[in-house]
Amino acid sequence: MTALADDTIVSAVHQERLRVARDLHDLVLQDLTAVLLQLRAASRSPCTDGLTGYLGQATSAAEQGLASARKLLRELRCERPAARNDGRLALAPVLREAAGCVPRSSAAAVLCEFSEGIEQPPFVCDQLALLMREALSNALRHAQAREIVCELLLQRDAFELRISDDGQGFLTGRRSGGYGLRGMRERAALLGGTLAVHSAPGCGTTIRLHLPLAS
Repeated sequence: MTALADDTIVSAVHQERLRVARDLHDLVLQDLTAVLLQLRAASRSPCTDGLTGYLGQATSAAEQGLASARKLLRELRCERPAARNDGRLALAPVLREAAGCVPRSSAAAVLCEFSEGIEQPPFVCDQLALLMREALSNALRHAQAREIVCELLLQRDAFELRISDDGQGFLTGRRSGGYGLRGMRERAALLGGTLAVHSAPGCGTTIRLHLPLAS
């Protein structure tokens, strides 16, 4: 086997490892984190009604995490369900469904304002849904926001996915020990788009993904 073939195999394995790492982080770990947060809240609840609510949310997050893990396992084993139509999918309903699946870990209001009429291949829709889910989950868990707005904006020859919150913000130049932002940048690069993060302490956070329509 030539050195070029060896490099190709190593690169392919590395890219697949990154893909699995992104999916584990954005799907399974999010739901497990939600379960843990709800169980911690339940342990501090002084009343039965509060305890029941927290346990119910923990159960829902655990069921969702189990479903996500099974889906990922099927994909890794290539035991996938019947392929969807090769044609394009309407992006807005995919994003709306993804927003509804994010475990709620705060009382922040989540508003979805999605332009209709944008259609993309299934792979693109899936990646955008995972990216938005990660950004929305981060805002719910860490921003201490009162309102989070998810927008899909149609432009002349491109579209933009934007997730904005009015929370505490952060210093964008500071390195984080997490993998969420790194995964979002990798997904944006896979789609041929550009990801920008605008934030500052006390000024909220806006994540913008710009993607050409012909990508």
